[in-house]
Amino acid sequence: FEKSINQYNKVLELFPGYGFAWDGIGYAQFISGQREAAMRSWENFFVIVGNNDMAEYFKANAVEKALNHWIELAIKGESLLCSNPTIIAQAHMFVNEKEGALEYLELAFEVKNEDLPTMLLRPHFSPLHNEPRFKELVKKVGVNLIQ
Repeated sequence: FEKSINQYNKVLELFPGYGFAWDGIGYAQFISGQREAAMRSWENFFVIVGNNDMAEYFKANAVEKALNHWIELAIKGESLLCSNPTIIAQAHMFVNEKEGALEYLELAFEVKNEDLPTMLLRPHFSPLHNEPRFKELVKKVGVNLIQ
């Protein structure tokens, strides 16, 4: 994860306004246990993409509360938030909401989301590897999970 963070920082040196580098840094930090640092990175991401309200919310609230708030607004289709079902599924896993994650992964399959195959391989979905619905989805997508 440190290598990923270093690479994203190199991207930011070249393109300081590339918000998705901050999103990637936040992801790597969150997965590696640096939750507060992830919150600051996602705060930077929201500022760059023009969602100052969400940036302020992430700045002022605890990790779980901020992520649940983001999920709630993303599900409602609020402007300036992600509508990608795989990202919404990922956020559900960040707050240990397996059912919500499965629901949005299945939606991603239904709408033929191009990110689904690679997202299924991400480490935050490993708690779902023994879930029948996840196994069925992996089979339908044709992804081989490394156990």
